[in-house]
Amino acid sequence: MSNPSDLKWLSEAARRMRPAFVRLVVSCVLLILVYSLEEPITRLLKLFVEESLAETLYLVLLAPLMLLTSYYIFRVYASISTSVIEGPLAKLKIRSAVPTILLLNKIFGLVLLFITALWLLSRKIPFLYSLVEGLVGSFSGVFSLLIALVLAMQVKEIVGNFLAGLMIKTSGVIIEGEYISIGEEYYRIEKIDLSYTKVTDLLSEETYIPNLKFLIESFRKPFSKDSRRYIDLRFSLPYKYPIKEVEQRVSELVEQHNTQTRHSDARIDDFRLVIVSLADYSVVYELRVKPSQSVFPEAMRSNVRRLVYEKFGEDLATPMILDVRKQV
Repeated sequence: MSNPSDLKWLSEAARRMRPAFVRLVVSCVLLILVYSLEEPITRLLKLFVEESLAETLYLVLLAPLMLLTSYYIFRVYASISTSVIEGPLAKLKIRSAVPTILLLNKIFGLVLLFITALWLLSRKIPFLYSLVEGLVGSFSGVFSLLIALVLAMQVKEIVGNFLAGLMIKTSGVIIEGEYISIGEEYYRIEKIDLSYTKVTDLLSEETYIPNLKFLIESFRKPFSKDSRRYIDLRFSLPYKYPIKEVEQRVSELVEQHNTQTRHSDARIDDFRLVIVSLADYSVVYELRVKPSQSVFPEAMRSNVRRLVYEKFGEDLATPMILDVRKQV
């Protein structure tokens, strides 16, 4: 049975190619028609102009069709090759080489356009034939050398990512299902491939990270299967709230969170309530909660923030006291 992704790729490739292919067929039909009617067209032109000028006018009529046909050959080639590179080829273990391959493919397509145009024109301009032969020979050598250089540059990265993937799988540096942080961003490890690791963020957007990055750059594992750090949340309350009451309400909201939590979500295994500072008109608290399983910090922080708001409401907004005195 055909893979749905393969069928999708084929339909997308056909959609891209269809307009250029139709125009190519039309231009080929017109080119063949004008080329086959050379003698009648030239004879008709001779009735009005000299023989040499009639042949020139015929060439002026034929050349644009040759150039147009060459252009649509290039368009069809570009549509097919780009679809192959961005489709099946991108699924191989050489994703990092895809942009370079696309650039080389575009250069090759432009050269193909130039050579095809010269070859068609050489049917009526004989001296261009030797020029085409020379260009084909020169281009094949240069293009082969260019491909060899690109492969040499990419092999280092491909092999490095492959070896890094083996080390990651055997050493357990990262494990599927764990959460890591790179800079300020948190990611969930979805799948560790031999060359790339697929991760998702809080919005379930996928990112592919080269395996070598996990060995040569720093990252943190605040939420792994073996350890989970506390997630902190700060809020302010006026001095009218006794500390014991605040502690009691926080205990209630933690219990409420654990009662409302669905089976797939993380419960709160432990929590700490600390006083961060005594401000002018409020006490700044920091609630630190430890999830029962690996989670995105902002997801749990959002749930806890909602419960804090339900418990304390408008008292979370510290009023501004103004000293308004009558001017004498």
